[in-house]
Amino acid sequence: MKKQAGYTLIEMCIAMAVLAMTLTLGASVLHGLIGVNQTTQKGLAEQVVFERLAGTFRDDVRAADELVAVPAAEDASPSKQWELKRDGAPAVRYRLEEDRLVRTVETPDGTIRERFDLPENASVAIEPQRQGEATLVALIVVPGLTAADAPRGPLAGLRVEAQLARDRSGLQAPPSKSEVTTEPREEPSDE
Repeated sequence: MKKQAGYTLIEMCIAMAVLAMTLTLGASVLHGLIGVNQTTQKGLAEQVVFERLAGTFRDDVRAADELVAVPAAEDASPSKQWELKRDGAPAVRYRLEEDRLVRTVETPDGTIRERFDLPENASVAIEPQRQGEATLVALIVVPGLTAADAPRGPLAGLRVEAQLARDRSGLQAPPSKSEVTTEPREEPSDE
């Protein structure tokens, strides 16, 4: 009897099963890596926004003399708008709009708006605290936990504290034009 050259049906089935398991394992690892990459990118984007917000807020508080919580509507909900005031300088207003904090400065040349995108369902508070002669103002951002965030755990929040009237150099200009919009002031017509 002659021996046949080639593979038997059983050998082919075993090879195909090993290949299928290898491909399945590779696909699941690739899917996991893509998920980790997306989570990391989202976290880094939040960190950049938090860092920019912290620096801007700190500069605004140090230049201001007073913090005023703009009253909310007639309901008993906490204020979602705060104003930092200084004699002879434009007031800086921080307002919470859905999932973003908007910084607004009214200048003679127009309105400067800067938007800080916050994590979904984040809660924001700006609280003054007396410490002896000084007044510290704290900005607290606590991200909300959504179902999509559950596997990675709660996100770290932001807490920035700065002393009112510490820096007398004036209110800081926004960091870059790409993140800020300026709306020109409309002149009244002489009609």
